[in-house]
Amino acid sequence: MARTKGTLEWNPSVKDIKQIESLAGYGMTIKDMAAIFGVSKPTFERRKKEMTEITEAINRGKALALSSVSQTAYKMASSGKSAPMTQFWLKVRGGWSEELAQRESDFEKPATEDSLIVEEPETDTSV
Repeated sequence: MARTKGTLEWNPSVKDIKQIESLAGYGMTIKDMAAIFGVSKPTFERRKKEMTEITEAINRGKALALSSVSQTAYKMASSGKSAPMTQFWLKVRGGWSEELAQRESDFEKPATEDSLIVEEPETDTSV
């Protein structure tokens, strides 16, 4: 609900709170949300402090959006149809890296005489 310039008070309605939730999920900033509602950033922030529903709507909107995108990323990663997304998921969520995978695969190779390093024990010649 936009207000006309010069109106002294902004009282967000239930509909406004739902819109704030959606806007937060889309990644809108407080400044942008304030502009959408036709209020200054300080006015929006003041109302946010006064009305816990606004903060809750912002947090809920961000969490719902992250959940939705995460679900899509997981489905893409686990489908076997998107190798880049599978790699991304393994790196970000599984702690996987190419370096770690290479080092671990080196342990799986059978040892050959050339790959073994035998260190001779040091002899004490100071006696």
